[in-house]
Amino acid sequence: MSDKNPFPGENNTGHIWDDNIRELDNPPPIGGCWRFWASIAWVVIYAVLYPMFPGISGNTKGIMGWSQIKEYNEGLNEVMSARADYEARIKDKSAAQILADPDLKGYTLAAARCCLAITVLHVMALKGRVSQASQYWSMMTGCLAAVLKL
Repeated sequence: MSDKNPFPGENNTGHIWDDNIRELDNPPPIGGCWRFWASIAWVVIYAVLYPMFPGISGNTKGIMGWSQIKEYNEGLNEVMSARADYEARIKDKSAAQILADPDLKGYTLAAARCCLAITVLHVMALKGRVSQASQYWSMMTGCLAAVLKL
């Protein structure tokens, strides 16, 4: 193909279509090459720092020691410690006594709103209504913030 190249002085591969459309043999841009190699370096660094690769007896742990389960348990302990006072006060009271105490009433109503929001979020997600589910997600996080603020 290159022996029939009508543009011999040009930096092309010799692939020519429709008598004038040519495939040029230009090097890739330097910035693109740097970004490519930086992304490979990022993956290697991430793989060393965080758990990433599955193995036969478990995944790699990473040198940071981070895991989703550990982060979840820390958050759960934080929530449970924030709720412990209210749960202890509510334990032996009747519904009338809870409604008579404005502090406990606010806590139970906020917790009920959270349960409702979580239920609606799950139903919307199951039905595939992601945009509506995201609206309920923001409502649920507001409810959780209200419960934790009490």
